[in-house]
Amino acid sequence: MLGVARLKSDVAIASANASLDIVSRRLQAADPKVEAGRSIEALLAHDDLVGDSRQPLLLLLACVAAVLLIACVNVSNLLLAGAVDRQSEIAVRSALGPRGAR
Repeated sequence: MLGVARLKSDVAIASANASLDIVSRRLQAADPKVEAGRSIEALLAHDDLVGDSRQPLLLLLACVAAVLLIACVNVSNLLLAGAVDRQSEIAVRSALGPRGAR
């Protein structure tokens, strides 16, 4: 079974584990059949969720950033190529047509 709680800011994880150890012993003394093999331990949520996966997560973040950078470069290249293709059309229109918003 899993329980989640939040420690006060001035409580260390070691003192929380000491208190939980006392509670665990009392529970085992009260009902040894039910509580046999069970223990209570306080863990940091960050360490429990992330654990040893910090390096793979950073690698995944770097890969996602690289793909996003490549996509942005491709879009800017497409916009630039379109502007270069329309440069002569815009020059002809400005030479022939009226000025302004038209």
